[in-house]
Amino acid sequence: MVTEPPASSERMMTPDVVVTGEAVALEVRAASAGMRILSGLVDYTLYTGGLVMTLNTWLAIAPADITLSGPMAMVELSLILLLWTLVLPLTIEVLSRGQSAGRLVTGTRVVRDDGGSIRLRHGLVRALVAVVEIWLAYGVVAALACVVTRRGKRLGDLLAGTYVVHE
Repeated sequence: MVTEPPASSERMMTPDVVVTGEAVALEVRAASAGMRILSGLVDYTLYTGGLVMTLNTWLAIAPADITLSGPMAMVELSLILLLWTLVLPLTIEVLSRGQSAGRLVTGTRVVRDDGGSIRLRHGLVRALVAVVEIWLAYGVVAALACVVTRRGKRLGDLLAGTYVVHE
């Protein structure tokens, strides 16, 4: 008799045993794809709202005699985009040790594969990949990866060695 592997949500409901760097066995439960998508919707709605408000303010205070197609305007626009798509998400994730507004709402946290808190390099890899898989692909790639992978990891998690757990 052939048995089918459990569905994605069933796999994530069973706790994993993770051995930390201090040789302590922890029972953790990976966040479901639905919780990750909800968390991402909250976070990226906030980031997008902040980006739109910043751009509106920038356009309002730009002097009328300066064209918005000049080199200085492109530099300013690039810095605003860099701030809201990379720097701010990275800073929030690293300083809060894997939490953000969306993860706070859903009761989840990003941890390393060994169960420890993420560091700057983990957050940087996740934020850089998020520019492509969330911002440029509208989150479709991230959602598909969450559904397919064992612990509900997106591509940024696979490259950074992290995943999202329930607290």
